[in-house]
Amino acid sequence: MRHVMWTLLAVFIPNAIGIILYFILRGPLLRACPKCGAAAGSSFPFCPACGTALAQTCPECRRSVEPGWAHCAHCGADLRKG
Repeated sequence: MRHVMWTLLAVFIPNAIGIILYFILRGPLLRACPKCGAAAGSSFPFCPACGTALAQTCPECRRSVEPGWAHCAHCGADLRKG
């Protein structure tokens, strides 16, 4: 039984450490612009190549909002109207 335990530890511990390090050290995630296909950072509100808006903004406070939100989390404005 000890041999099985040590074999499992030897197989899974290095893989777990590698996965943890990958998520800590990986670079920023990129997304493609829907208009031109250029790579843009996930936090970019506009495409650096063509200027297309990549994120929705609140009409009141002009801060980024997520698709599907009914109200702005920053100012409380109703996002469903017009």
